[in-house]
Amino acid sequence: KLGVPDLPNYLWHFLFDQLNMDNGISSKDICLSDCPTFTSSLKIFNSATAVFVSPSGPSGIGRMWWEHIRTTPSWHHG
Repeated sequence: KLGVPDLPNYLWHFLFDQLNMDNGISSKDICLSDCPTFTSSLKIFNSATAVFVSPSGPSGIGRMWWEHIRTTPSWHHG
């Protein structure tokens, strides 16, 4: 458990905003019941690797760059 009881509401608002970026309506302006729901489970990982390809990067055409992103759960709780 994450200890965030309003997480489903935040997620539903986030999904609405992501799916409706071009119509100018914010999820803050609509009822929660008009937001898409998410009922599946979520998985939390403490690290991830992101790979980027830049067609015109500083090292030439097709430059590839990767980042390893780490989080520490204890940061949130002190």
